Amino acid sequence: MQVVDENHTRASGQHVVRSVRSRLAIGSIAVIAVFGVLVWCTTSTIAAPGDTWTPQTAAAPGFWNSVTYGNGLFVAVSSDGAHHVMTSPDGITWTAQTAAEPNSWHSVTYGNGLFVAVSYPADHFVMTSPDGITWTAQAAAEANYWASVTYGNGLFVAVSNDGVHQVMTSPDGFTWTAESAAEPKHWKSVAYGNGMFVAVSNAGAHQVMTSPDGFTWTAQAAAEPNYWESVAYGNGSFVAVSYAGAHQVMTLAH
Repeated sequence: MQVVDENHTRASGQHVVRSVRSRLAIGSIAVIAVFGVLVWCTTSTIAAPGDTWTPQTAAAPGFWNSVTYGNGLFVAVSSDGAHHVMTSPDGITWTAQTAAEPNSWHSVTYGNGLFVAVSYPADHFVMTSPDGITWTAQAAAEANYWASVTYGNGLFVAVSNDGVHQVMTSPDGFTWTAESAAEPKHWKSVAYGNGMFVAVSNAGAHQVMTSPDGFTWTAQAAAEPNYWESVAYGNGSFVAVSYAGAHQVMTLAH
């Protein structure tokens, strides 16, 4: 008759359990390690936001100068071509639209339920649309070379390259009032953000002007005397770009 050593059996069983647990732990680590590699490999191949662009076909050939978004629609304007406006619900499929007049439309914005575009010298320098499709010509405050328009704080504000008054404002996009710029410059672009309008110029001693209301403007020094062409606001900063100079970007936290 064989005598069973219970202590020996219990010890052997515990050894087996420890062995199994160790193997499971090693296996788990291996799985986690493999999973970690897979995750790293997968995430490392994901494109960073903004680094992959896809070409799309415009509705018609044109010198497309400006695009904006509002009320579920992208709207772009051109300074030449058979159609000076095109629209798209998704930025991919575009439809040609007829502008109020065949002007050199240079800038478009959206605000308060209305699209507003401004142009170079023509019969009318402003056109408006509630839907981006049907456009109506409007009279500008002055017959200037209107280069840019924006909307903020309940007001449309446009800036000009020339003229006696190089700023005009409108609460509704239809009736415009001439305003004095801080200095007579080639004002190229205007933006609004966090309670302030900012415009940039491509020449002069002061190439920036600011306004809390769109009516009273103050000349400001740019970071460098470059050809500043465009300004935008987002994430707590104004950002301007130029087409020449040692530094072609400048920022203003606000």
